Amino acid sequence: MYGELGLFIDGTWRKNGGGNPAMVNLLCTYLFPPRQRKHLYDIRHRDPARLEQAWTLENLPGPSLADKDLYLLTSHGTFSAGEGFAYILQAEKRATVVGEVTASTFQSTYSLKDPGAQAGTNYYRLQQVDKDGHSSWSTISTVKLAASAGEISLYPNPVRGKTFFLKTPSTDAVILKIYTLSGQQLLISSLKGQTQYTVQLPVSLVSNTYLLVQVITNGRTQAFTVLEQ
Repeated sequence: MYGELGLFIDGTWRKNGGGNPAMVNLLCTYLFPPRQRKHLYDIRHRDPARLEQAWTLENLPGPSLADKDLYLLTSHGTFSAGEGFAYILQAEKRATVVGEVTASTFQSTYSLKDPGAQAGTNYYRLQQVDKDGHSSWSTISTVKLAASAGEISLYPNPVRGKTFFLKTPSTDAVILKIYTLSGQQLLISSLKGQTQYTVQLPVSLVSNTYLLVQVITNGRTQAFTVLEQ
């Protein structure tokens, strides 16, 4: 699906249980610059002399989508080749991946950047939910961050009570845009004169909704994914 915000890959992808790796190569051919074959991944076998490499195709079968912003929605049902596709796009910084942790055959370690982390001590706890609904919590971990100049932050995330705060490094003009994952624009606002702003989401917004927040200042656009609980 393509809208004002960019290209969204959703639909059955959140329930994509895998498929032929050749399809991953074909899809990536549309999403990376044409006429420049790109190395995607290697498959290493027990025999060290046997190595398979995957590349984008030499000839693009249709119009390129390389210039489109890309958002890919995943879930714990995204598996095998579907998960590999998401991993490649995220690792290459080609797409913003939104949703649940995937089923984990393609990777065994995960990372998450908290856009709302503040200077000082931040506390985190992870919840693991299995397919059968059983869940467990990790121990509490702490991350200490030094103050960093020049960064835009948004907190808290998840958002509660339909209110969050936007912190900017200067009082320069800021344009704030908020969209649903379907591309519907919920809010556009021009801000200036402060370094912290209170942002109120529409009261009609349904709980447990993922949102895309764009912050534009001094010609630079920064995007955040937030969850309204």
